[in-house]
Amino acid sequence: MATRFQLALIWLAMLLGLLAHSVLGIIPLAYQAAAAKTEFAEKLSILLWQLTLVFSTHLALAAMNAFLDTRWLMRVNLVMGALFLVSNVAHPIAHLFESPIEWHQVALLSLIAALNLQLVLAALRACRTSSSQT
Repeated sequence: MATRFQLALIWLAMLLGLLAHSVLGIIPLAYQAAAAKTEFAEKLSILLWQLTLVFSTHLALAAMNAFLDTRWLMRVNLVMGALFLVSNVAHPIAHLFESPIEWHQVALLSLIAALNLQLVLAALRACRTSSSQT
């Protein structure tokens, strides 16, 4: 039971980090948008739908972990955590190739990647524990 809530809290912590990263990234775009409003609005709409999908995934997994105690959910945590880990490790690396480098974003994304690694390890332990109990 403690593992479920640990996973739920890690999903929520990652969500908060991603929200902060998104806000920090969108604020400068909003100030640049005055010149090209239509192009900005189109790009922003696509970005907001992508963010909605990612945020909804984190929120749904946190809620499911809080309320469900099933073996399949532990596997879903492991698979989704691994997929997000690939993205969360690549993302700060990608920021290193931008000019100028936004070190606050790299630090925040690295923290999110570290949380994501903890999530994958907790999900792996939960999968091992549930398979050894059967």
